[in-house]
Amino acid sequence: MNIVGTIVGSGIFSLPALVFSHVGSPGMAIILWILGGVVSFAGTLGYNEFGCMFPINGGEKEYLEQSFKKSKKLFSFLFCMSLIIFIRSSFCAAISTNIGNYDHFDWLARAIAAAALILITVTQMVSTKWTIRIQDGLSVFKILLLGLVVVTGFVVLGGGTSVKPVLNASTLFAGTSKDPTDYTWALFKVFAAYDGWNNLNYSIEELKDPVRILPKATTIGLGIVVVLYVLSNLAYFAALPLEKLLASQQVVSAEFFAMVYGVSFGQRVLPIFIALSAYGSVSCMAFGASRVILASAQEGFLPFGSYLGSVSRLNTPAWALLLNLVISLTLMLAPPPGEAYNFLIDMTGYPAWIFYGLSMVGLIYLRKKEPNLTRPFRTSIIFSVLFILVSVFLMVFPFLPPSNHTGTIPYYMSPLLSVVFIVLCVPVWWYRVGRHAEEEPVRHHVVEEEYGTKITHA
Repeated sequence: MNIVGTIVGSGIFSLPALVFSHVGSPGMAIILWILGGVVSFAGTLGYNEFGCMFPINGGEKEYLEQSFKKSKKLFSFLFCMSLIIFIRSSFCAAISTNIGNYDHFDWLARAIAAAALILITVTQMVSTKWTIRIQDGLSVFKILLLGLVVVTGFVVLGGGTSVKPVLNASTLFAGTSKDPTDYTWALFKVFAAYDGWNNLNYSIEELKDPVRILPKATTIGLGIVVVLYVLSNLAYFAALPLEKLLASQQVVSAEFFAMVYGVSFGQRVLPIFIALSAYGSVSCMAFGASRVILASAQEGFLPFGSYLGSVSRLNTPAWALLLNLVISLTLMLAPPPGEAYNFLIDMTGYPAWIFYGLSMVGLIYLRKKEPNLTRPFRTSIIFSVLFILVSVFLMVFPFLPPSNHTGTIPYYMSPLLSVVFIVLCVPVWWYRVGRHAEEEPVRHHVVEEEYGTKITHA
C-alpha cells in the first residue's frame, strides 16, 4: 500500500494526454507506459538488493555511501541535499496543488494545498500508526478508482455503453512521431507518474522484517500499479476521440468520465476523487522524505542535527517533518503561477535520475568490490544495465533542442540549473563532511545488531 499510495497521485489522471501529444499515436503511448513499468521494475529489483544488504533508512543516501566509500560521502551528501531541497519537496508542492484545484492553478488552490500539507504534517507528527492507516485506506481507494476506469474502458470496448469505441488496430500506430526528443519528454512524464517505486527504502528500518517484506511489498505494489496504468491508458483511448484527448491535456480523466457517466460526474465528483488520491501520495512522499532528513541529520549532513536527527516523545521525526513542510510550502507559494512554477517542478526530475543511475552503478561496483558481502536478494545485472542506460538517456537528451518548444524559458534551463545546484553543493559538502575525519554513525551499529542475524541466515 505504501508503494501504490506513493506512485498513484494525480499523474495517471492527467499525464496520458501529454504523453500521447508527444508520441502521436495510442499504440506508441501504451508501449511507453509498459516500458516505464519495466524500467521501474529494474530499479526496484536493484533497490531490493541494496535494501536487504543495508536495512537502514535513507535509500540512496545509504547506498551511495556504502558503494563509494572513498568519496567521503560526497555522492550521499549531494543526493540528500537534492532530495530535501528539490526532489521530494517540489513533488509534494506540485501534487498537493491538485488537492486544491484540479483544473487550474491559482491562489485559492495554493491555500487549500497548504492546508492539506499542514494537516499531513501534523498527522504524521502525532501518530505513525494512524498515518499508515490513512495511507493504506487511500491506497485501496486509488486501486478501486483506477479499477473503475479499467472496467469502464472494457465495457466501452465491448459496446456496453452509448459511447462508441474509437480504438481500432488499423489506427493504433498512425501518426507516430519520429523525433527522438519527443520520446525523451514523453518518457520524463511516464517516469514521473511511476516515481515512488523506491519510497519504502527510505523507511526500511521501520519494517518488522525488512529482508522478507521489502522484495514482496515493492514488486507486488509496483505490479499492481503497472497493470492499472497500462489498462487505464487503454480505457482512455477506447472511449475518447483522439482530438478530444489531445485537447483535454491535464484533464483527460475528467473528459473520460464526463463522456461515459455524464458531465456532472466528470466535473464535480471526479475532482474530489483526484484530491483524495493526491492527498495520499503527498502523505507517502512526506513520510519518506522525513526519514531521509532524519538519516541526513544523524550523519552530520545538516545543521541543528540534535533536533532534525531526533524523534519526539510520540516516536515520530517531528523536526524532520517540519523542515519538509517549510521547504514544500516555500516552493509552492514563492513562484508565480504558470510557466515559472511548472519550470521549477520540471527541474526536480532531472537530479533524481542522476542519483538513481549512480546508485545502480554503485550496485554493480559493489558486486565486484565486495563479492562476499551477504546478499539475501540478488537482481540480474541485465536489469541494472538497462536501468543505467535509461538514466544516461534521461540525463543527456534533455539538452537537445525539442522540435515543438513554445515556452519563454529555454528548454535546457531545467537540467542545467539542476547540475549547477549539485555543483554548488560540493563546497558545502567539504565544509560539513569532507574536511572531517570519517566516523561510522552510531545508527549503523544499532541496525547491524538488530538485523545482523536475519541478514546472515536469510
